[in-house]
Amino acid sequence: MGSYPTGIFVNILLKLYNNIDDIAHYIWLRTTLSSFLYTRESNRLRSAILKQEKMALQNADLIISNGIDTKNNYLRLYGIDSFVIPNALNLTRFDQVDELKFGKDRIRIAFIGRFFENKGIIDFCQAIDIFNDRYLDLSQHVEFVFVGWGNDEVLDFIDRCKNCHYWGEVRNEEMIDVLNRIHCGMALTKASKTSAGGSGVSNGLLELMASGRIIAAYDNEIFRQFDRQDSFVYIKEGDIEGLAMFFAELVSRPESFLHFAQLAQDHSSEFSIERHLDLLAQCLL
Repeated sequence: MGSYPTGIFVNILLKLYNNIDDIAHYIWLRTTLSSFLYTRESNRLRSAILKQEKMALQNADLIISNGIDTKNNYLRLYGIDSFVIPNALNLTRFDQVDELKFGKDRIRIAFIGRFFENKGIIDFCQAIDIFNDRYLDLSQHVEFVFVGWGNDEVLDFIDRCKNCHYWGEVRNEEMIDVLNRIHCGMALTKASKTSAGGSGVSNGLLELMASGRIIAAYDNEIFRQFDRQDSFVYIKEGDIEGLAMFFAELVSRPESFLHFAQLAQDHSSEFSIERHLDLLAQCLL
């Protein structure tokens, strides 16, 4: 269970029933709560919640983090360590994804996920505007695809953008079809304290990797926590000009980016369900 709200509530209940020492309490950290709350709650409420979170973690028998960055965040925040088990995929499912190739069709660059500012959606839109204004000829050979939900202003942007298309919300069983139709996916979750969009290894990122798609990622601790540093095209966090330049380079010479897709797909083998279960067994035994 996560630290909030479930982990906190369970800790309170165990105290009320005076049997906190008799029941094993495990907490699985799926994000960094302090970053999640930073732009959502008042200082007073945020402090109260984090105080309860710290108490729940101190009383937990086992703490698991969904990524090295989440582990490090909690070490810095509370001095509390955890066992890292990243998310995992059923990799055989991605055998259905076609090999990445470039033909006469437009290159499709996709943002897949929630349309929240801290996930990088505003940066993506602003970079598209710069690209379309600056590279008029290239803009005719690319399609920017939006898959997700969460921001009416983004939908308005898509409506007025000549090479943008909204594919709506997609169910998990439909994701293979989406991945088959795109060439590149964005990984723009922010890590800075004032605008952090989460932490850990997300399933959305793993799906892009397993499908062998080119991935443009912000150069921050979220996307630098992997053993290999050669699987993504890294762009400085918040660098809108850099994003627009990447679009231009990808459209101009797409084949030069194919090796990133292959390396990402190779690296995805480390995130199998089998390895996930092995790590879980290690921390429980």
